[in-house]
Amino acid sequence: MSKKIVLHMGFDKVGSSSLQKYLSNNDLISNKGKFKYLAINGKGRLITAEIIRKISSQNLTGYISRFPHIATKCNPEIIKNDLDNYLSEGETPILSCEGWARLSKGFSNNDFLKKIDRQATVVFYVRPQVSWLNSAWWQWYNWDKGFLNPTEFFHKGKYGYIDWNSIIGEWEGVENVEKIVVRVQTTDVVEDFLSIFNIQSTLEQRVKSKNNVSSSPIVLKLLTQFPELRGVHDARVDWKLSRIVSTKSSKTPWVIDSALIKEIINTYDMSNRKLLERLDESHQKLMLEELKWWSSEAFNNLNYTKPSDLILSDNEKDLLLKQFAEYILKA
Repeated sequence: MSKKIVLHMGFDKVGSSSLQKYLSNNDLISNKGKFKYLAINGKGRLITAEIIRKISSQNLTGYISRFPHIATKCNPEIIKNDLDNYLSEGETPILSCEGWARLSKGFSNNDFLKKIDRQATVVFYVRPQVSWLNSAWWQWYNWDKGFLNPTEFFHKGKYGYIDWNSIIGEWEGVENVEKIVVRVQTTDVVEDFLSIFNIQSTLEQRVKSKNNVSSSPIVLKLLTQFPELRGVHDARVDWKLSRIVSTKSSKTPWVIDSALIKEIINTYDMSNRKLLERLDESHQKLMLEELKWWSSEAFNNLNYTKPSDLILSDNEKDLLLKQFAEYILKA
């Protein structure tokens, strides 16, 4: 019997952090078999649940996720030996990294799965491209000097970057990929992922795993005015500030204008209809009923704001000063 591995591939901004936090901190009990979450450290070695929990408890994010270049920078023989040493008979490892989704060529060119002697089930979660871009803008691209606004990002050769169906299709040619599972984002991605493998969980456990919640508008305005405080991939700054700053409004500013919304929906309409064919019946229904995949009118209730117009008001500056002072005094 061939050995198995489950690879959660992302996509990014579709609940990966919450899933990784859950997997890092909970036992995986299933009547479908035995599963164990493993992670890869920066030295290209697998680490076990005990080490993961120790590290994640000291980590600001509360989880251990990934080493994105596993297929190109890790020694497959070492990974294979680690898998054999860390797993008991019949135990299936689960690894997760939202950065793997777009790296099929690295896995394929290096015969990575074949070299570690594993047959892989790869799992992808997707969401409407327009919603993804607004979220990703505040996660990364607003802090990237190469893009002035989301329209510029989209037009600078990024069409393929969010063509979910085409990206997933590239995994069909990767040797030792046994099964591709595609799901649409639900209100509880953790519960949905666990259900694929009949892994037991409780609502309390899943609530504790909620992570990577969008920063408040006031924090985003502060960082937009002082971009030197925040690197492109340094979301820890957001988390740190969000622990200090508390505001009534928690909705991320909407920065996708109506013209770009229509362009994105039209660009991916045919590809998204092919994506439907990859889903099971229940998730096909979810995708068809979510109008944000298909109609620009689904975004009519959102108030567009130019990224350059996000400036702190005097009242917001006063609120920040007060909350920072309170935080310092409590320290």
